[in-house]
Amino acid sequence: MEELFGTIGNILSARMVREGVAEAVFMNEEDAYKSVEVFNNRQLDGQPMCVSVVNKKVPVLAAAAPPQPSRTETKSVLKAAR
Repeated sequence: MEELFGTIGNILSARMVREGVAEAVFMNEEDAYKSVEVFNNRQLDGQPMCVSVVNKKVPVLAAAAPPQPSRTETKSVLKAAR
């Protein structure tokens, strides 16, 4: 996952959600959208990839600091067709 999506931009994290579904969190929102352009419907192991962008609000945490506004992580979610 990191090797594949890392060709697009910096990845904060990548993980397998379950068999056939993976998630990559990009540092930049533009890179997440570019990953859709590049990889959606592209063949991987004989199956077309279904890549979409999911926005998720994530609170910013800081110890002993005043509350901070939340930031948005932009993810590309890869789903392999069966």
